[in-house]
Amino acid sequence: MKNDHGNLHIAIVETTPITRVDPTGMIWDVTNDAAIADVKSIVNEGNQQYLTFDNNRVGLNFGDMNQDEINNRINNDRGLALTYDLINAKDDNGNDLRFIYDVSDVGYGKDRKTGQIKETSYQGDIYSAVSNISKTPRNANGGTGFEKLAPVEGDAYVRLSSGSFKMESILGGTNWEGRPSVVFHEMAESYGRTKLGMPYMHKDGSGAHLYATQREGTFFGNLMPGHVPSMRR
Repeated sequence: MKNDHGNLHIAIVETTPITRVDPTGMIWDVTNDAAIADVKSIVNEGNQQYLTFDNNRVGLNFGDMNQDEINNRINNDRGLALTYDLINAKDDNGNDLRFIYDVSDVGYGKDRKTGQIKETSYQGDIYSAVSNISKTPRNANGGTGFEKLAPVEGDAYVRLSSGSFKMESILGGTNWEGRPSVVFHEMAESYGRTKLGMPYMHKDGSGAHLYATQREGTFFGNLMPGHVPSMRR
């Protein structure tokens, strides 16, 4: 994710044909009630009833709903589609990919060279409000930048500090209702890197950041998705 001061990277997912729904969730874990609230915030209110959080593992359960109605709901709710993709993501060998989403001021990553566990923490500025760590390095496949840390566990780790994020509203002006946009963008960006193997960004601007921005569009009312000018606590 970009902001006025540089690049603030976050993470999320790509819609695939619906062949099954995992009622328990296998690969998207959340760490606390605040993280559960954030997951709910990216899904339309009428579809939140289909979310499950068994042992803090995100799942979807549509009950006896027919497949056409399930498809219709997912195709018309970008947050629900992202959730579906995250909980069904697999690597090239068919193994479940595990995404972890954390709402906290302190997180951890593993040094890619030494394996040493290092802390990532909120320091009072927007740069440190987000950690987006993936098994796919930030500069993979010819991407720009450099990333020292890998996830301590799982395949991707996204941490977002508590607080409100300002956004440019499609209705005009700015407001402090941008948190769902940030959550979606960061998880979509994480999906782009972890599942699709994208770098954060190529020199031409393509990559996971652009993927997440285009996938979001103005679904959350953010005129400039992927752009965070400021936050407040």
